[in-house]
Amino acid sequence: MSKKNEDEDIEWKLQFAKAETILMRNLLHPKARAYIFGVVLCKAYLEKIGAVDATHIKYILFRMIENSPGDWTEENIGGKLLLLLKFLKKHVTSQKMPNYFLWKNNMFATIPNH
Repeated sequence: MSKKNEDEDIEWKLQFAKAETILMRNLLHPKARAYIFGVVLCKAYLEKIGAVDATHIKYILFRMIENSPGDWTEENIGGKLLLLLKFLKKHVTSQKMPNYFLWKNNMFATIPNH
């Protein structure tokens, strides 16, 4: 059970908008489609519970691309999307997801257990 962060309302949030924009602009069709499908699923089913948003999907996708940059084809978009969702489930279950840019920052640290 995670502890409630009492300073959550006054903490800063670091964003890397320029770096994210550069990474997103360089996504080829299969990677971009996997991202879009992931975000649509997230918005339709997961954002309502208030724990997961498009940033989580984006950072998992960035990590997947970093680990296998040339392994994305139109034929395996479904498999990549399932793998993305599997990684998301793993992170939600463990309540630990490192920020893509700040590896030691847990993106689920302030999210309630429910």
